[in-house]
Amino acid sequence: MADYLNRKIVVIGIDGASFELITPFIQEGKLPNMKHIIDGGVWGSLESSIPAVTFPAWKCYSTSKNPGKLGAFYWTTLDFEKRIIRFHNSKSFKSKEFWDYLGAAGYRIAVINMPSTYPPKEVNGVMIAGEPVSGSQEYTYPKELQKNLVKKYNYDPHIQFNENKDGKFIESIKRFTANRRSGRTKLINEDDFTRLSNLLEKVKEATQSRFDLAKDLISNIDFMHLTLFYVDDAQHYAWDLKEMLLPLWELIDDNIGELITLGGRESNFFIMSDHGFTDLEWVFVINRWLEREGYLIRQQIKKKTSNYGGFRNRLKLLVERVYVHSLSIFKTILKRIANSYLGSTIKGNVQSSLVNKVADFLRMPADNTAVSPRVDSCRDLGKIDMDRTKAIATGEGLIWINSNVQDPERSLLKDELIEKIRDIRRPGDIEPFFDLISKSKDIYWGPYLDKAPDLVVCAKKKNIVWGVPNPAPHEVEWLQEFHWVGYHDPYGIFIASGPDIKSTGSELKGLRIYDLAPTILHMFGLPVPADIDGRVLKEIFREDSDPFQRKVKIKEISEESQRIRNKIAELKRDRRI
Repeated sequence: MADYLNRKIVVIGIDGASFELITPFIQEGKLPNMKHIIDGGVWGSLESSIPAVTFPAWKCYSTSKNPGKLGAFYWTTLDFEKRIIRFHNSKSFKSKEFWDYLGAAGYRIAVINMPSTYPPKEVNGVMIAGEPVSGSQEYTYPKELQKNLVKKYNYDPHIQFNENKDGKFIESIKRFTANRRSGRTKLINEDDFTRLSNLLEKVKEATQSRFDLAKDLISNIDFMHLTLFYVDDAQHYAWDLKEMLLPLWELIDDNIGELITLGGRESNFFIMSDHGFTDLEWVFVINRWLEREGYLIRQQIKKKTSNYGGFRNRLKLLVERVYVHSLSIFKTILKRIANSYLGSTIKGNVQSSLVNKVADFLRMPADNTAVSPRVDSCRDLGKIDMDRTKAIATGEGLIWINSNVQDPERSLLKDELIEKIRDIRRPGDIEPFFDLISKSKDIYWGPYLDKAPDLVVCAKKKNIVWGVPNPAPHEVEWLQEFHWVGYHDPYGIFIASGPDIKSTGSELKGLRIYDLAPTILHMFGLPVPADIDGRVLKEIFREDSDPFQRKVKIKEISEESQRIRNKIAELKRDRRI
């Protein structure tokens, strides 16, 4: 039996991990385990996806495909026809992940807490879904695993922050962050530091529960992926207070050491992140700019209005508070209401129609999309005149042109926006603000370009393009007072160590998030699909190792198979199957 068949591979994904933060900690001797694996392995910066955000970066890692081949480009997508923002889940991404190939080959896998994996799918092993999900939903495969997670590990897939007396815990954290950013030290008191410390303690508790689960599973698997998602949250709010972040990273370092010991000498370890992290200096509220330029039109406020909108919003809020974000739960509630008031069960077709009508009334998606409370604050487009608006931004730099704008006007509008955005400068600066201003077709490729935003813009390092659809009235185009002090950098971390990995401690260049999936498949002796966007990182291997000496096998996809796949994708897009 080949040696590689006896190897384990463990990937520890730390959301937002950055050499900018951990290198000083390592040099000070505070992260001894990470220093040990860097010195005894290889490392380098890992280029993220575009945009460098949780969604789609984690799925770009697990599929080795750019968003144009996946069908999802951010946490959300804009539906002009239904006038809502839809949140993606695991079903939004149209591709196999590398652990699907591992499972089909008989390898036992465990995937823990990776964002974009809810609802969980069947795997040859276990899957515990990550954000966006709440504890009220079924988030494990097999589903009976969920009760044990809660009982044994006090596991919660979504940290509940709002636990102080006035129920506004996270809001107080945001105020504290904004006061630090603006230098309003007189408004900062000891309670602010206590609340931030409590938040970091919650992140540490969640991190420990993930590691405890991983340590119990590692002896029974061939491959494991573990994501530590809430490190990203901690760094958004405390990036300027490195001493407060250190205990979290010390906990991570201790657990990495324990996991390596449990994995044994025959295990290869990767430590990586979906993106990096750095300081945040300026926030550009792009929808304010689009509004000033006449591309985004707000609805006229009438003096006399009915209570219809207020009732709809109150009902929507009630539904959200009980986490009715799943169609199956929604149907169950409607059935019970019907049985109670009508004395009979609503038939399926009538029930489906009613669900859709109620969902439209609430401006909620009527599909099986699960939504975590953490990402549900920007769904409402009710304040925007969607008939007269020509362009609107969502997320972090995605610009969508209204579906009622057709060519040739549509193409001309794209070019016009690009030229105007090129001229944008932040206050007091003569240098361009953006690193990337592009049409989607120039940075993405694949069968799902029709789902892409029309334009993608990315700010230079230490800045953010903020695309909240309904910015608060006090928010201007340029902000320095913001609820985050740190933000994403397009380059995350990659560290590798193990029996097949070079032990030179050398830095590698040219690493991309797309490269890890084919590298792992190759290490397990499996062919690499021909339609991926990454490459096998042969430069990480020892020259006497099997993965280095063995030729990379490519799994070709015939033209006929590709034609059938594309046709199926087309039919699904048109909702004909």
